[in-house]
Amino acid sequence: MGTIAITVAPVVVSSPAGEYFGDLGQTVRSQLTNTLALSPNFVVADREALADLSVEHTLAEGGAMHASQLPAAGELAGADYIIKVDLTEFREQVVGQSRGSRFEMGAVFNIISGVTGGTTSDVTGAIAAANPTIGQGRETIEGVVGFEIRLVDVDRGVVVGATRAHGAITRENSSSVFGIAGLSTKHSAFSKTVIAQATRAAVEDAVRRIHGHFSTQSAMDLSVAYSAK
Repeated sequence: MGTIAITVAPVVVSSPAGEYFGDLGQTVRSQLTNTLALSPNFVVADREALADLSVEHTLAEGGAMHASQLPAAGELAGADYIIKVDLTEFREQVVGQSRGSRFEMGAVFNIISGVTGGTTSDVTGAIAAANPTIGQGRETIEGVVGFEIRLVDVDRGVVVGATRAHGAITRENSSSVFGIAGLSTKHSAFSKTVIAQATRAAVEDAVRRIHGHFSTQSAMDLSVAYSAK
């Protein structure tokens, strides 16, 4: 397929859930740009660096650089195709049934309160009323991420290819629970990494599909050229 010059446009995040995860569009754009740049078949024009490049050229024009270090004029790489991505699916959910153990400490402190007196009894009585609960659970978390991808020809401004990339990761998660007065808080940092890994999987699937499109197109072009002889 030779070498193709591409650039990745800012990623659109259409999935409502995506707004709760910071600048998700930038994260996907960075991962996609970096992964595409690793392929020997793509030259990635980094349009995110334009502001920094402009600073370098401005410094050069102002005489701040040595003549041997001046950036070349008219050498900015152009792109043959623009990769446009819309993140349309982004969800993380518990699948299956949660399993775990739960121990309510209120009854223990109520007994202690009954056999002690004075200040100690008041303290243990208050703890018994709050009924602290400690638990350990396991649950299966599934993260699913989906992209809609368009490949736009820069010369004609038309979509020459469209595909969908998908990433899904399922992991079992251990979580600890601490509750007071019936209100529980769950510590589960691992579940957040599931959706992050699903995003990475979707990016890798996107690169495979983009590469596959251009590989197929190159094969078709070669076939047409051979038939014309």
